[in-house]
Amino acid sequence: KLTLDGSASRTGFLRISFLNAAREIAGDVRILKVVGGKFESMDRGEKVISPTEASVYGSIGFTDRLNYLQYTSGDSPRWYVDVRESADYNANEAGWKQLDAFDVSNVLKD
Repeated sequence: KLTLDGSASRTGFLRISFLNAAREIAGDVRILKVVGGKFESMDRGEKVISPTEASVYGSIGFTDRLNYLQYTSGDSPRWYVDVRESADYNANEAGWKQLDAFDVSNVLKD
């Protein structure tokens, strides 16, 4: 779930990438459109909750039950989430500025 500061946001795009612990793409990459400080739906895996709140999900399919059980029972980070912004939807990699990045795991950390 993401919350915009409507007074500080302009027009552009946010890109949320879900990566595995090795920092390889391992889920969906979601793009959110921001127009005049408000989220605008693109109907591509994002859900606009209100003008300043939206949520995204990253999915990955498991075809092997053993891999799935190892994944859900481990305490190491499951995902690495990378959040970037750009004024241009079609920007090359250098055109996306990193805003934040964080691990997602089964264990709460201080």
